[in-house]
Amino acid sequence: MAQKLGIHVITPDTADWTCKIQVVDICGPGESNVKKIKYLNMIVQDEQEDQIKAIVYGDDIPIYQSMMKLYHTYWITGARIQLPNLKYESPLHAFEWVLDKKTIIDPIKKNAEDALPPPTKLNVTSFLDIKDQAFQDINNTLTKKEFNILAIVVNCSPPRYVASVEKRLQELIVIDTLNQSFKFTIWEEPLIENEGSKLLRQFQEYPIILARRIGASKFEGFYDKMEL
Repeated sequence: MAQKLGIHVITPDTADWTCKIQVVDICGPGESNVKKIKYLNMIVQDEQEDQIKAIVYGDDIPIYQSMMKLYHTYWITGARIQLPNLKYESPLHAFEWVLDKKTIIDPIKKNAEDALPPPTKLNVTSFLDIKDQAFQDINNTLTKKEFNILAIVVNCSPPRYVASVEKRLQELIVIDTLNQSFKFTIWEEPLIENEGSKLLRQFQEYPIILARRIGASKFEGFYDKMEL
């Protein structure tokens, strides 16, 4: 029988383990630049809110996209454990998990008593730190910085078409608790139709947002613009 363990004690040498986790972030799918390998990255956390990256490759991606949903709870048994392969960023954990056809996923209903509660640990970056980090990396083109932000929406504009880039965009003005402001731009059409439309309807009543994987870009010579 598999032993129930937390993320922090599971290593490549751990045998017959299972872990209760909640999916707290899903990124992708994407494709590696060199070998063109398709992947899907997820961040999962256990009952102690210890976090680890879980990766799905190739033909397994559609299976896991339909199976694993954000903020849902699962028992995971038999994921492959490996060392992170990172060049330009700090690893989230000493190891990472690879989920494939051999991994056993047992979902727990969201309203069940043993389902994990919403996460309380937010890895967010202040607006001042975003500006400082972006300024320090002004000459670094090797990697694009991404941030998680917690902000208040003070203005939300309807989508508009920009002829110079032949795309629609939607712009918001957001501030943090120190009254630091940023212009927040949504570029992707599906995000405009879904998240953008929701923000436009609700920002006056529900103005606080948590946005993940935000990129910072130059605007009029300063780093005061964020993109999603």
